[in-house]
Amino acid sequence: MEAELLRGMIADRDHRIAMIKQKTQDVHDKEQRLLDDLDGAVELSARQQMSYGTEKARLLGARQLALDALSHMQVDMENQSSSLATYANMVVGNARLTELQDIDQNQVMRMQAQLCKGMHSMGILDHELTHVQTAAEAMLKLQREVLAKQREAKTHLELQLLNEMMKADTD
Repeated sequence: MEAELLRGMIADRDHRIAMIKQKTQDVHDKEQRLLDDLDGAVELSARQQMSYGTEKARLLGARQLALDALSHMQVDMENQSSSLATYANMVVGNARLTELQDIDQNQVMRMQAQLCKGMHSMGILDHELTHVQTAAEAMLKLQREVLAKQREAKTHLELQLLNEMMKADTD
């Protein structure tokens, strides 16, 4: 009877040891899976950071090109403004001369041609400025979308890892 009781206790102890070994192995397997998942997440994060860095460099380059174009347009507008100011001075000066003498028709035609040329250049510059502003707004919108997606992916990944860690802790 005592021997049978001892055998039962030994069997129970062996069963508990086997259960503890099984749980230890399960925890070890889960830890290895989580480490593999973490390595995958770190690798994915590194690839995403590299692609986001490339995209950022491309967008910054496009921005610099747009700024250069805008600067060039500003210089052109300043040049046109000085031409128009010269034309305005000539018109004012010629208005005074008109009172004294008749204006030569060729001079009038030249001034009208210069005015048309200046107005045409101003129209082109206005169109280019509108185009640059539209492109800049599109780039800004794209950058904001890329950043939002990056934040969302990072948050999702952190949440997933935290959930897995909590699950591992509860087991």
